[in-house]
Amino acid sequence: MDDTVKETLEDALGDSPIGQGYNFTIWTVALPREHVEVKLEVRVCDDTIRRTLHELGFRWRRPRWAAEREDPQAAELMAAIAQAIWNADAQTMAMVQDETKFKALPPLRRIWMRKGQQTRVPTPEQNSSFYSYGALDIESGTWFDGFFEKANSDATIAYLKALLDTFPDKHILLIWDQAQYHTSHKVEK
Repeated sequence: MDDTVKETLEDALGDSPIGQGYNFTIWTVALPREHVEVKLEVRVCDDTIRRTLHELGFRWRRPRWAAEREDPQAAELMAAIAQAIWNADAQTMAMVQDETKFKALPPLRRIWMRKGQQTRVPTPEQNSSFYSYGALDIESGTWFDGFFEKANSDATIAYLKALLDTFPDKHILLIWDQAQYHTSHKVEK
């Protein structure tokens, strides 16, 4: 592992595999090894690649999702939301809302286990799921949630009715994304 090999690795991993001409979206250990073999005609083992990548400051971790491009209207929208919150009276609750899907059988992730002793995780009989809708009052921290079999217009309407029934004396300024079941004609009515 001389400096030329290290520089080649560092340059390659500073780009995506696609940017380097490979039909892969992520760098594994085998792909940088192949890259070095093709570019420099140097053969190295996976352990050497792994050790060198650690020396160069790279770590094997799960990436984070990020939007690729910024919405040109985002600043304008955020300003409108801030203005609406600022102008709200004492009877108004500004709440942020979203929902998520829960599964009885979550995906298995990497874990440490003893060599030769594979950990067994008991599974439920079926992989059922449900959705949790939740709204948070951004001033008081009051939380309101509801659980539904699906995330659709009917569930959204049921959740909104329950939210209004829970806070009957409040105006609710609800901040949420533009999921189809949030913006459907049925929900708007």
